[in-house]
Amino acid sequence: MKEFYNHEPVWPVPGGGGYNISLAAGSSEILIWDGISVLANKVMVTRASGAGSVVAYNYMDMGFISGTDGWQEIGLNSSHYVGSHHTLFEGNRSFNMDSDQTHGNSIYHTFFRNYTTGFRAQFTDYVSGVVVNDMAQQSTNGPLRTAAAHAYAYWFNFIGNVLGVPGQMGNFIYGDVSNLGNGNWPSQIFMMGWNDLPNQVYDPTTIGSADIDGNYDYLTNQVNWSSADTAHTLPNSLFLTQAPAFFSDGSGYTWPPVDPLGVTTQFYTLPAYARYQAGTPFIQP
Repeated sequence: MKEFYNHEPVWPVPGGGGYNISLAAGSSEILIWDGISVLANKVMVTRASGAGSVVAYNYMDMGFISGTDGWQEIGLNSSHYVGSHHTLFEGNRSFNMDSDQTHGNSIYHTFFRNYTTGFRAQFTDYVSGVVVNDMAQQSTNGPLRTAAAHAYAYWFNFIGNVLGVPGQMGNFIYGDVSNLGNGNWPSQIFMMGWNDLPNQVYDPTTIGSADIDGNYDYLTNQVNWSSADTAHTLPNSLFLTQAPAFFSDGSGYTWPPVDPLGVTTQFYTLPAYARYQAGTPFIQP
């Protein structure tokens, strides 16, 4: 699945009619890359599926529930039914990366060299006409997070990602605080083990089993390494040996697009994001 533009599903509320991309029923070894998925309840889900799949170099944004527009949905996501496992997310741009436990947990996912802002791009709910702007509505919208995993999501890897927006993370904490009571979560860089279901359980095993290493965030303005990592190096990719051809299309683009080790620049323009911004989803500027 390559160079796609998925947007505005028929009914942007929880349920199959609100998902832009859905892997299901044991689907595996799927490649989803260089595409755009925006303005949906969930920009993607994997339900009892995903093993060996790669989601790479996509722009995925503006996930919402129509009528409850302040609720920030999940961006990069390989969950929503029991048993999804071993999906690689690499080089994507989105508002967050997370999982959910609505119909069961997910395990062993890897998020590598993604850029997640913590804020959805401003958009208009195309059903209600409500304008949503997370950055301007931080006191009401949320839970805002750049990286997360719900309760019972175990053995996740968050490696070499860039998190947040320069100069805009003053209301965030690094984590790990799951719930301040009555469903109120603080804005967090890493929001691990949280639960949005009525029992509001907090699961410390989620962060305890995760490998979090080499990520740059705009709250601390530095790369944060695991104490077990003494090498402090990152490969360009976990599945490629050279830049994909589409990084040479149009004006040409830097690969890899996410560089937490960059001295002055931590993220570069993603080809799919450039197409969306230019209003030419299938023509590379």
